[in-house]
Amino acid sequence: MKPPTIRSIGTFYAFEWADAQIAATVERSHQHSDGRVTAEVTFRTTVQGMPPHLHQAQLNLLATNTKKTLAKHLESVFPLSGGWEQVIEQVCVLTIQKMREGEPIKRLGGSVSLPALTWMLEPLLPEQDPAMLYADGGSLKSYLALFFGILIQRNVQHLKLKPKQGNVLYLDWETNWEAQERRMLLLQEGLGLVPKADMLYRRCYTPLADDIVQLQKFALEHNVGYIIVDSLSGACGSDLEKQETAAKFFGSLASLKVGALVITHVAKQNTGPFGSAYWRNYTRSAFEMRTRMEAQSSRADVALFHRKMNDGPMLAPRGFEFLFSPTSTVVQTFDVRDVPELIQDATHMQRITRAVKEHGPGTVATLTAAIQEDGGQISANVVKTYLNRGLEKGIFVRLSGENWGLAGAERES
Repeated sequence: MKPPTIRSIGTFYAFEWADAQIAATVERSHQHSDGRVTAEVTFRTTVQGMPPHLHQAQLNLLATNTKKTLAKHLESVFPLSGGWEQVIEQVCVLTIQKMREGEPIKRLGGSVSLPALTWMLEPLLPEQDPAMLYADGGSLKSYLALFFGILIQRNVQHLKLKPKQGNVLYLDWETNWEAQERRMLLLQEGLGLVPKADMLYRRCYTPLADDIVQLQKFALEHNVGYIIVDSLSGACGSDLEKQETAAKFFGSLASLKVGALVITHVAKQNTGPFGSAYWRNYTRSAFEMRTRMEAQSSRADVALFHRKMNDGPMLAPRGFEFLFSPTSTVVQTFDVRDVPELIQDATHMQRITRAVKEHGPGTVATLTAAIQEDGGQISANVVKTYLNRGLEKGIFVRLSGENWGLAGAERES
């Protein structure tokens, strides 16, 4: 019998013997302190017209007699040319091998060309790393995340956002399918898309780490390419102030091997995401979101402020305008500078970068004046300090005549 094809994600493994028309899945594998290695193993057949399920059992992967007993039972249910003992032995050996080898060791520094940054939604959401979106409650975080998810799922380039198509899984601890389905239909209508039930949704009740085996299985079976976590408090189910909580959450999330947008609430005094500093430390890119929405209004202005980026330049503030109607939700862009109560929260570095982009290279004095004209409260000494910091980070460059400009990567962002 030929060796099986194997697909795996985390500790969930899927085996298939196409010629023999059988398959097996292994989950909840565990190495015990006494040396035993156990797992739940399910066998099925792909023969047309026959019930697919053959047998499910907890198996000691190192117990010879247990494996022989299982082989005899399977032979009685589904006679197999070549014998079930060989199939079971392959499952046990390969599962233990996968469990123990972990991730492969690779060498650094030998690439012929510089590896490019990859995105699920350029330039906001990295392809492989977790991004975080934090804001007060009721600020349309979920609505904006669902909008991003549609662009990725349907591969729609919109508002200068460039998606990489992938199956999106929305994990929801906050609301319900009916509410998200309504938003989904309104957003699709606003984008001019024919409604299509292709985004994956799961209402969640238990912490992500406690449900990770089932999520690994689901992600592998449905070829999930991106995940939205809504929201962090429900996905953790414990004290967000503890480092162990953050480590457990991000460790489980990483086992799914795809990028994710994690939605959470803002801390008191607007000092960052709620909880310990480890939440911000673990995430690769973080956005603070601020919303202006008047009572009984059909419009909401949402501003994103880029607060962290591990690879690549920090982005200028971005504005998304939501226009609501009974039959559609349209999302457009707007200039954040036109809404003073939103732009006042931009960082000094973002203000200076925006000023150079909008007004061109300038001196400390001219850049200070440009920012002040746009409503920013900043002094020439602060501008000079941040220009020098940006010079060290490769954001700004010195030009002739005491002028300052943007480095190449920043100029194109």
